Amino acid sequence: MIPHGHAIGDHVLAAFAHILRRELRHDQLFGRLGGEEFAIMLPRALGTQAVALGEHLRRRIESAELNPNGKAPLRITISVGVASLAMNEDKSLEQLMNMADIALYRAKSQGRNCVESFNMVSGNSLNHVIFK
Repeated sequence: MIPHGHAIGDHVLAAFAHILRRELRHDQLFGRLGGEEFAIMLPRALGTQAVALGEHLRRRIESAELNPNGKAPLRITISVGVASLAMNEDKSLEQLMNMADIALYRAKSQGRNCVESFNMVSGNSLNHVIFK
């Protein structure tokens, strides 16, 4: 966002947050971790559902028409990393975030604008989606 200036970056962040508010359910928690990094907590979602939501959000953001300065429209994309926990897994939130971060960096190394999963375990009860 910096190459376009802070005002454009602020507009993009606001548009991004608006899209997520419309697309997420009330029990899906969304927050900014810092800079251009965000997280969504998906209680009681299966890993496949988290990946599907990540792909849905990726397509929705990619198709958004942003024209903050009245000139050529901006195209924004996201890379998504998904990590899951099964109900009986004993992992900390920090471990879950690290797993999502590994998946995110794999998505970025694949050329960006894609969704990658750390692992797919059937019966997941909590998922964390992290994206930039």
